[in-house]
Amino acid sequence: MDNSNGSLSRRRLLGGIGAAGLTGLAGCLGSFLGSSGRNFRPTEPSDPPQGTPEEFYYVLENGIQGYDITVEALYENDGDLILEYQSTVGDDLERGSNSSDGESATESDSDSADESTNESDDSPATGVDHDLYQATLDEMGVIVQAYNQTVVANGDSDYSMLVGDIVNPLEGQAYGWGVKNEWLEAHNEGEMQQMALWMNIQQMIVYEEDVAEASNVSED
Repeated sequence: MDNSNGSLSRRRLLGGIGAAGLTGLAGCLGSFLGSSGRNFRPTEPSDPPQGTPEEFYYVLENGIQGYDITVEALYENDGDLILEYQSTVGDDLERGSNSSDGESATESDSDSADESTNESDDSPATGVDHDLYQATLDEMGVIVQAYNQTVVANGDSDYSMLVGDIVNPLEGQAYGWGVKNEWLEAHNEGEMQQMALWMNIQQMIVYEEDVAEASNVSED
């Protein structure tokens, strides 16, 4: 399986979010990142939602589709929205797959994640356990769905993309990922199919080796 396009996309993600974002995807945030941009706090969504990061934060913290997403931080960095969160994948793998009944505007984003990976038994990162990869995609799916329904679908265009930073990655699990607002907007307008959306997101999943490679390049 040729992963060259995925590697290029991941390098673009790492380069595009700058040094602060790179540190975040390595799971080493701290006070430096806290001062790099505006920090958001959860605010209960209005009806209809105003499409703010604060509302997105609130939705994640109050449970979506059976997932308890613990948000460590949500902040702005160079035009991107950075979500630092604790993954529940380890717990999910211990007690079995976490089912999802929620649907997006067309169909479940996490279902689309299933469909997009079922075409191959191998995940984009060589050597990654398939169950771990799929569980991580499922969790990403509900986060992306919440972001799309809360922020993007309500007309917020202040950010270029959402970057997810997993602060407690298991061995072999992704460190982070990204989804561009323009992809979600195209999907919402019927210009991008679910499969294409998820293939794009999969190309932006970052692993430890990607971060190490980018770190070495930045030091040269």
